Amino acid sequence: MIPTPDLVREKNVEVISTVSPASNVNDLHKQLDTFSVQIIFPTNMEKNVNAITCRNMLLNLLPRFLKTVAYDGPVVGEKTFPPSHFMKIKNGQISDPSITIIFGNVEHDSIKNVLYVGSVGWSIYVSNKKACEWKPFPINGLSALYAAGIIAGEIFKYMLPDEFTDKITHFEYDLVTHGNASQPVCEPSIPDVINFDNVAILGCGAIGQAFCAAVRMTSKLTGSLMLIDNDVIDESNEQRYVFSFMENRNMPKVQHLASILSISNPTLVINGSIARYEDVMSQSHIKFNEIITLVDNIKTRINAQAALPKILWNAWTDTSKSILRYGAGRHMLAGPYQCVACSYYSNDSISNQIELDSLMTGFTNEEIKVKTSGNYLTTKNDIDHINNHNKIIRQELYQHVGKPFSSLLHGLCGVYSRSMGESHATTPAPHTSLLAGIFLASQFVLRQLPLSDSSKLMDSVADFNALGIPNSACITKSQRRKSCFCNDVIYQQVYNKIWRNHI
Repeated sequence: MIPTPDLVREKNVEVISTVSPASNVNDLHKQLDTFSVQIIFPTNMEKNVNAITCRNMLLNLLPRFLKTVAYDGPVVGEKTFPPSHFMKIKNGQISDPSITIIFGNVEHDSIKNVLYVGSVGWSIYVSNKKACEWKPFPINGLSALYAAGIIAGEIFKYMLPDEFTDKITHFEYDLVTHGNASQPVCEPSIPDVINFDNVAILGCGAIGQAFCAAVRMTSKLTGSLMLIDNDVIDESNEQRYVFSFMENRNMPKVQHLASILSISNPTLVINGSIARYEDVMSQSHIKFNEIITLVDNIKTRINAQAALPKILWNAWTDTSKSILRYGAGRHMLAGPYQCVACSYYSNDSISNQIELDSLMTGFTNEEIKVKTSGNYLTTKNDIDHINNHNKIIRQELYQHVGKPFSSLLHGLCGVYSRSMGESHATTPAPHTSLLAGIFLASQFVLRQLPLSDSSKLMDSVADFNALGIPNSACITKSQRRKSCFCNDVIYQQVYNKIWRNHI
C-alpha cells in the first residue's frame, strides 16, 4: 500500500527548498524531524496577557512546521487548541533543544541558543543577549502576535544555511513609528472597540485568518463585516492557517471564520458568502466602504479595485528563489498613490480604462468611446448586449435605461473577466502569512486612533523581507503609473461622486 502523503510536511519542504540553496529533499525532511524548540514560560507570567497571547500563538504556529516543540510552564487550557494539535506539543523539558524561547525578565546563562521574547504596548522585543525588562502593561494583542511571528521567522531561518540569512541578535521595534522612537511605545491606547464600517474581507485563508486573529485578540469588534471565499479547509492549509486544524477539514472557510469571530462579539454583524468575489458582485448591488483583499490571485484584487470601494486594503506573500516576502497596501483612487493595478503591472502591461470596459461589457473600444463622449443614453438593447456578453442576466442593470451610458461602467455592471495568466505560487512559510495579516491589522486599527507626529502610517505600500529584519524603510509611498486606468477622468469622477462626503 502506498502511504498517504503528509501534505502539511510537504508544504514546508516545498517552501524551504524553494528559498534555500540546498536542494536535497531528504536532508530537509531530516532537518524538520530533528530540529527541536523548547518554550519556557515562568509561573510568574500567568497574568501577563501579552506574554500569554504570544506564547499561545507560538504553540499554535511552531508545531505546524516542526516535529518537536516542548512547553515548560503553567498548564495551557484545553480549549486553547483542539486534540489533534495538543498532541503535537510535548510537556516539560527536553534535552539539548536546538533553540530555547524564554519569556520573563530572568536570564538563563546556562542555556545555549536562547531567544528572549517580550511585547508591551505597540513594541516587540527579541534578543539572544538579555531578557526583556519591560513592564507588562499596556496590553496589546497586535504586538504580542507580531512578536510570535518574528520568533517563528527566526526559527524558520535555522532551517536555512547560516550564510543565507541575518539572524536577530537584539531587536526592539514598534508598529507605530517602526523603530524610530524610544522603546517601548505605549501610545496610542489600544481601542476598546474596533469598528468595521461596511467592510468586506475577500479571502478567508492564511492571511485572512491571521488578520482576523489579530483584530479579534486586540479589542471587541462591532459594525458590519462580510466574508467572501468559495473554498473549504483541507489538510494542506494546516501548514499556515492559524484557526485551522484536522478537526476543521472540509468546512467552508467562510463558515469557520464567521463562527470564530462571532464568539464574544455579539454586536458585529457578519454576513458570509461561500462564492467567488466576482460572482457575489455580479449578483448584487452591494457597495462596500472598504474592501480587504487577502486572496492569492491578482485578478480578484484588480476586480475589487474596479468596484470602487472608498479604500482597498491589500496583503500578500511571495515565495520564490532566495525570496521570502510579505507586504501590504492601502489604496484610494483619491490622492497621488498607486491603486492595486498600478502595484501589479508595469506601465506597458496595464490595460487602459476603455480596454477594460470593453472586456467588461462586450462593446468594442470605438463603441465605448462614442457612447461615453457625448450625451448618449443607455437603451434596453445595450443592457441585453451586456447580459448576453457576461452570460448572466442581471435585472438590476435595466434601471440604467435612459441614464448616461457611463453610469454602467466602473464596477457597476460587473467586473473584469480578463485572464491574468497567473501560475501556481509556492506555498508561503508559516510565519509570513501571519506577519502579513498582523501588519495589515495594525494599520487598520491605527487608522481609527489619534496619532502623534512620530507615527508612520502606511499611505501606500509596505514590503518586508521575511528573512530579514523589519524597519521603517519597508514602508514606501509609490506613485501612480500614468497609463493605469485609475488615472482615467471618468473613473475619478465616478469615484468622487460616490465618496465625496466620505473622503
